[in-house]
Amino acid sequence: MVRAGTGMDNINTKLLVRKNIKLISTPGANAIWTAEFTLMQILNLCKRMPDFYPKIQEKNFRRHLFEGRELSKMNVGIIGVGNVGFEVAKRLKPFGCKIYAYEKKLEGRYIGSFNKLITKVDILTIHLNLTKENKNIKGACIWVS
Repeated sequence: MVRAGTGMDNINTKLLVRKNIKLISTPGANAIWTAEFTLMQILNLCKRMPDFYPKIQEKNFRRHLFEGRELSKMNVGIIGVGNVGFEVAKRLKPFGCKIYAYEKKLEGRYIGSFNKLITKVDILTIHLNLTKENKNIKGACIWVS
């Protein structure tokens, strides 16, 4: 069996062992695609594309009604800086936005808890495998890059 993606939380590994089925995992294989998709969604929200698209279909091109926000002036929180979260951060950096990341291994200054993080960011993106450790992430520490 091959797991082409991220996370093992939806695979019964004990059953595979019992049935002598070999598991091959490819973590990170789709990290860049997923990071680019995340960035596309962030830009769609910043530029209010979900609001603007129906107006275009109606041939209403008064774009001043739907002026979005500049990503360079926004704060983006990333929870989980593994394969995907790291690639998201790498792609956000050239936009000039301030990046808050849930990851101690990144150099940064301590800012508090999850609740404090969500008061500081305009956008929050989460890239975690579900584990017992992060199931209740709201009590975790946050670091600023």
